Amino acid sequence: MKKAATLTFIVTAFFGCASAPTSEMSKVTDFPTLLAQAQEAITKADSVGGEWRDTQKTIKQAKAEAEKGQTEQAMKLARKALKQAQLGYQQSISQQNAKPWLF
Repeated sequence: MKKAATLTFIVTAFFGCASAPTSEMSKVTDFPTLLAQAQEAITKADSVGGEWRDTQKTIKQAKAEAEKGQTEQAMKLARKALKQAQLGYQQSISQQNAKPWLF
């Protein structure tokens, strides 16, 4: 029983995370717009306690790469931060009513 519950949790978590919105990310082609979207998503995730530990660090790295003229790498990092923020928000919302497991 314990193994089945754990497996169910893992599968649900995986497929829940895999369904994060990505259509917005693929449409943006300029760094300032993508950075603004990422920062907005981070603020949204933080509003529900879902900001992940390394998301701000990823944004800082993206800005540093953009300053060096490494636009491709900056975009990649900004997309990563956006994805992390979206997933953090989803995770926090989905676990709002979570209760401890009783074994």
